[in-house]
Amino acid sequence: MANIYKTESDDWKAVIELGRDKNNKRLRKIKRFKFKKDAIKWATEIEKEKNDGLIIETSELTFIDFAKRWLINHKKPKIAASTFREYKRKIHNEFTPFFSDLELQQINPLHIETYFNSLRKRELSENTIKKHYVQLNNIFKRAIQLRLIKYNPITAIEPPKPEKKEAPVLSENEYTKLLRTIKDDFDFFAFITTILFTGLRRSEILGLEWEDTDLESGVLFIRKRYVHAENGYIHEEKTKTESSRRKIKMPDNLVAILKKYKKSQLENQLKLGQIYNNDIDFVFRKPNGDVYHPKYYNDKFNEYLDIAGLSQKFTLHSLRHTFATINMKNNIKPKVVQEMLGHSTISTTLDIYSHVDINMQEEAMKKINNLIDTIN
Repeated sequence: MANIYKTESDDWKAVIELGRDKNNKRLRKIKRFKFKKDAIKWATEIEKEKNDGLIIETSELTFIDFAKRWLINHKKPKIAASTFREYKRKIHNEFTPFFSDLELQQINPLHIETYFNSLRKRELSENTIKKHYVQLNNIFKRAIQLRLIKYNPITAIEPPKPEKKEAPVLSENEYTKLLRTIKDDFDFFAFITTILFTGLRRSEILGLEWEDTDLESGVLFIRKRYVHAENGYIHEEKTKTESSRRKIKMPDNLVAILKKYKKSQLENQLKLGQIYNNDIDFVFRKPNGDVYHPKYYNDKFNEYLDIAGLSQKFTLHSLRHTFATINMKNNIKPKVVQEMLGHSTISTTLDIYSHVDINMQEEAMKKINNLIDTIN
């Protein structure tokens, strides 16, 4: 239990007993506060860390052991299942082989620099290496908060600079050709047009349920995802970021397509009776009501690209980029596009779709030329 008392200096001291180390030396955490409520708050947090097993004899704590504790006790309650899976993969497949049995307190900037160099020798992109940098940085920051280390060794290393990628976008001629090619496959046509005219991520459209749609008002409510977690795919009531939780207004033509699709789905449900899977309410699923594996949509999209004579550089995600580009070219304000896409910052939207700026600049120059012509 914490011992909190007022000192002769008229401040408050909080003392947490942690037990004894291997040499039988008494271990404790002590901190002073101006107000008692702050001392109580700090002591409560430290007691929780102690009970969770995060506060142990630091001289024997390996970096990998702490990274695992950081993931399970600190990050897991706050992040999406897919993010947890990716963090866990990095710790197991990347951090563990390199850092091995190094103690947390032993890690220095040279270790970090050597680690990043090893990733570059494997020809990983700077975008990928930046993700390693961010995760390591978060681990060391947490270690500092828990007073397990005195400084963050990664701060001495220059952060990787991700390469600016221009998102592949279908031209009007290309997406029109694609839609004409798949039109007779109505279920898939409804799936593709929904992505193209709403900009949903694959995980978002796969997690969409009929209760998330208001076909009378023409609005989609994005609040769930179908994602790859530790033990396969799960339906998660958590979006990628807080800004990803949003409402999207649909064009009337898409609403008509979804109404027709829902009607055919209900007819099929009545036709199959008990054979139909009524345990789920996904918008897009198999004729018998079961869930398609996400790879099904990727494979089918690639097949139709071939049939339409379009490049395999395009993916389902290209439809999301195409949706944004259509809006930007139609002079929809970037802030509106950002909100429809669920980007956390406007810079993300503008960076990805910077190619649209050139087209806009060309239009601006034409207007200036016309203005000059009228003066002359």
